[in-house]
Formats: sequence, structure tokens, C-alpha cells
Amino acid sequence: MENMRDGRGSGAIEMEKKTGANLLTETENRLEELERTTYSLEEEGSKAQSSTLKDRLKMLRKIKGLTQEQFAMRIGIKRNSYANYEIGRNFPIDAVIHSICRECGVYETWLRTGEGEMFRPMTDEERITEWVRNVFSDESAQFQRRFISMLLNLTPEQWKDIEKYAQFLVTQNK
Repeated sequence: MENMRDGRGSGAIEMEKKTGANLLTETENRLEELERTTYSLEEEGSKAQSSTLKDRLKMLRKIKGLTQEQFAMRIGIKRNSYANYEIGRNFPIDAVIHSICRECGVYETWLRTGEGEMFRPMTDEERITEWVRNVFSDESAQFQRRFISMLLNLTPEQWKDIEKYAQFLVTQNK
């Protein structure tokens, strides 16, 4: 009856259940994609060692899939300031370098010199934050946003049920 009041028929509910079951798989696939991107960057790493800071900034921004405007907003500066770093007109101050490293998960040594590993390993919390950031910036991720909103209203018992179901899905995918 509730389903009829909110305008969704049983077909829509069943579709959301199926899509909800796929959410975990989708999330795992996105994380694997990020790991593959990081792995494929090993080739880029050799290029980065001989590159300049401006080249590394541009490469990092493109790897993150951001425009200059988006990248600048993420690190808390104006687009034109960032653009000047990317063309080599200006050099970022230490605070900006630290912000880039924190927001993008790169090692400071790599950013400054091109030496060493590019990305530091992400914690689970950072991976979740990255995923949520992507969900809320991707217009096509409407189901994921609705799903996250639904999670806000779950009881502790419902959380236990979801945990059991998620564990079941993970074992099914192995």
C-alpha cells in the first residue's frame, strides 16, 4: 500500500531490489577500476620522473578526470591560480602543494620531483569518501544517491540484515 502511495508499483520496487543487490558489485567494480588506473600509472610514472611540476599537475588532474575549475575548487584555490601553475607561470606555495597531496592522495616527493611512487595507498575510509564524492558528482548515479538516502533511515536491526546480505553477495562473487 505504501508503494502505491509514493507512486511506485511493485515492478519499481523489485527493480530497486535488483539494483540494490548490484550496488555492492558496482562499487567493487569501481574500486577495481581505480586500482587498474593506479596500476596503469606505473607506465606514466616513468614519464613523470622526467617531467616538470606543471606536467605532473596536469597529468594528475587528468587522471582524476577533473577540469581545471573542479581541481582548483577541490584544493581550495581559484581556477586562474591553478591554470598558472599548470602552464608554469607560477609555482604553488607549500600550503597548496600539501592540499593537492591530501586531496589527491599523492606523495609530496612525487609531486615536487617526479621521483618515487605517485599515489599513496588509500585507506578504506578514503576509498569510501572517493566513491561517495563520485556518486554525488555523477548525474547518472541517481539510484546510488537514493540508496544512500535510504540508508539514513535504517534501524540497527535493518543494518544487521544488510550486513548479512552484503556478506552473502561478497561470497557469491568469489
